[in-house]
Amino acid sequence: MADRATMIGYALLIIGVAILLFTFYEAYTLYTYFRSGNSVFTQSQPSITVTPSQGNASIQASSIESSLLGGLLKAFPIGTYFSYLLAVILLGVFASVGYKLAKIGSDMVGKAPSQNKVK
Repeated sequence: MADRATMIGYALLIIGVAILLFTFYEAYTLYTYFRSGNSVFTQSQPSITVTPSQGNASIQASSIESSLLGGLLKAFPIGTYFSYLLAVILLGVFASVGYKLAKIGSDMVGKAPSQNKVK
């Protein structure tokens, strides 16, 4: 039977590789999402229609700050670039954590005492 350090090493190795595979999958998903021209932060919000009780005209209600922010985000690609940068940083953190766990796990498995010792 394998000793405790070897079992923990294998568990860390499996968890690290799973995190790396998840990171690669999410990177591909975000790449295809951004490649199609979408952005996480520039999604338009639905407008609210208010019908006054004394008339048949409908009024579009929107706050000043949401219309100003929406106009700025449409005028400048800051939201798109910021979402790209945020996604890359987040995926880098996930990849780093997965790599470190896999590295620690492989070191623990490699440094386990041999079971074929000469007595």
